[in-house]
Amino acid sequence: MHPTERTSSEVFLLPENVSNVTSIEEVNQQKLITLIPVILLFAIFLVIGVIGNSLVVYVFGFKMKSGTQNILIVILALFDVLTSLLSIPHEITVSVFIVMYPSAISCKIFRFINTFCSAGSMFTLLLIAVDRYRKICLPLKPQMYTRHVKRSMIPILIFAVLISLPAFAVHGQRTIDTDIDGLYGKDCSTPDEIGKTIIPLIYNLVMFLVFFTITIALAVLYTFILRETNRHNREKSLRAKYNFPSSSNTSSDRTPAVTNTSFETASVKNSKLDITQESDVGSESSCYTLGQSAFNLEQTIDPSTKTDDPRYTQLPPSSEIQTNDLQTLDFSQTCVKPKRVIRLGKYFFTKAQKAKVSKSVSKSVSKSVLSKNSSNPAKATKRRFKNKTTIIAFLVTLVFILSFLPHFILQVTKFSKLIVDYRLHGAGLAAYNIFLRSYFINSVSNPFIYGVLNTRFSSEVGRLWRRLTCRS
Repeated sequence: MHPTERTSSEVFLLPENVSNVTSIEEVNQQKLITLIPVILLFAIFLVIGVIGNSLVVYVFGFKMKSGTQNILIVILALFDVLTSLLSIPHEITVSVFIVMYPSAISCKIFRFINTFCSAGSMFTLLLIAVDRYRKICLPLKPQMYTRHVKRSMIPILIFAVLISLPAFAVHGQRTIDTDIDGLYGKDCSTPDEIGKTIIPLIYNLVMFLVFFTITIALAVLYTFILRETNRHNREKSLRAKYNFPSSSNTSSDRTPAVTNTSFETASVKNSKLDITQESDVGSESSCYTLGQSAFNLEQTIDPSTKTDDPRYTQLPPSSEIQTNDLQTLDFSQTCVKPKRVIRLGKYFFTKAQKAKVSKSVSKSVSKSVLSKNSSNPAKATKRRFKNKTTIIAFLVTLVFILSFLPHFILQVTKFSKLIVDYRLHGAGLAAYNIFLRSYFINSVSNPFIYGVLNTRFSSEVGRLWRRLTCRS
């Protein structure tokens, strides 16, 4: 390239006080001094990324129960370990040899690895969001299991490789005019063969489109997740305010709860619902069976009600469900073609024979029982853990999106000629190189998120640290 062609070539303009530089080594030295803060920052990222993500793999992979979220977190950490071990050292090398980059092949290989790790992390975060969505918004639908997660890694790796393959074409050595007559350098960027074509711009636009599409998908999924979580929290607050038992608790424990309009309140004892299915299922009503100690209804049963169905045993007149001052139970109808039978010891009641209970139930007994049902410590802990897992997944995804935005914006503006990177020097050059590699923040931030929000992770790390320091 002739010096007179500098207006159309890529030039690194040097500060006026170094206009006497005569060798490419001196040009590189001047640039290196400017980029020392960038190199130090990347070195810190390298140490934190390798150590932090290795701890994530160790704790979530070997010290915690093998669940879908833990496996996905380990996979995400492995991508971050690769980024920290391979991509960050390479970018440090690019900054050290800013105008003296030695090899086109190494540039292609490491940029491929960089793109592969980023794409793999992006698809893994999408899978984490899908798993969270199904667990929170579709809890009764088929869920993902560990075998599904392991199988899903095959398409994730395939898509990551396919997206990364063009990196071999759009990255390589670029010839740099140093603005000194007859002095040219080399850097790791777009190769000269396609540097002035539209190919690099198309590639970066496609990458940005993939990133934007997955970002929209993540935003939609987490919108539904957070909305469902907020709805559940509001219901929990209402139950706590009015001292109602949680429907999730009663359904999971199979403990009878007072939910139909025939019962205003009732005292519930610790017994399980015994439900048996009849072979001749009817279509109009179903029959319920309540364990003899299931309800301590403060009421007496009217023995005058009779039924001709031989499958049911009439309640003897002497049998009572103890009461205080309530009205008698009204059995005014007969169960027709029952679907189910609910057994109260050896006696049977039909759905049509609903017990009409007065509102004057003993408040003290009811409140004590309802409080007992609604304050299950194990289920409350499980609910808090599920909410915290969702928050962790959301924050990891948010950091990923925010860390990649500056990189994609600079890449698109660079190849659309809105920013001329080769005209930068001083603080501008340093800032440009930091924000161009802003995605490294994603690789080092996740261990801090886990350490703050996951008490098990932080305690395991602390235990490991004490073990290592005690040995030394």
